[in-house]
Amino acid sequence: MKKLHVFLAFMFILLIENVLLGQTAEIVKPDFSEWGVSFRAIGIGALKDAPFSQAFDTASLNIKYTRNERIFYRLGLGVESSSKKTENRDSTGQFASKNYTVSTTSESKTSFSIAPGLEYHFGGSKRLDPYVGVEIPFKLIGGKTEKDEIKTEGIGFDGKANSFNSLNETFTPGGFGFGIGLLVGFNYFVTERFALGREYNINFDWVSEGGESNSSSKTVYDVGGTITNFTDKSTSYQKETNIKGNNRGILGLNIVYFFGEK
Repeated sequence: MKKLHVFLAFMFILLIENVLLGQTAEIVKPDFSEWGVSFRAIGIGALKDAPFSQAFDTASLNIKYTRNERIFYRLGLGVESSSKKTENRDSTGQFASKNYTVSTTSESKTSFSIAPGLEYHFGGSKRLDPYVGVEIPFKLIGGKTEKDEIKTEGIGFDGKANSFNSLNETFTPGGFGFGIGLLVGFNYFVTERFALGREYNINFDWVSEGGESNSSSKTVYDVGGTITNFTDKSTSYQKETNIKGNNRGILGLNIVYFFGEK
């Protein structure tokens, strides 16, 4: 709430500045029937408590269309891709350079979101453009792939090379989510088509994620040239559905550009 108070105070200061100093300035805000784009450069201060609270934090690009000087249509698009990999190497024994274990853990996931919405713009001033709005975000949550791999190689007491390799893979299904978002913000037009702005969003979300997970493992032993293989497959089921209200607030810095000509 503190960030929201600062945000509203900043809007008020800009409005007063424009009323007092900008009376003779040229009107640079977009006209009706113009297309524009808004890119969220920074997300500051997430207020969230839900397990899936990041479900709709990905709409960083908005396509906008000015129906008239008051009504703007918007379409938010977002892609969220996460990938991480951790590797540890451990050398042991008298011949450390020839006896080692490498363990690798990786995880990857990609999700997509789309959020049609509507903005209502107030009069503001010749450069300041405050607005409120609503959007309905939808998200396709991608499945998560996890891998754990261990490789061990060394020289036994008999002088022969030994190795142990294991690979465990698990795929967990993604899911789907939708909600309703409330927003308040402003744009400050630096030039005729270019503006900087701030926007504060609060969402009420429903998210269903999970399902049947598939796991597989493969282990290979090589002891002095004698190779032994083990494979295993298993499934498990876990699905979670969450309904959360007022579970996040994102204060973002927007870069806005309109293409139409006055």
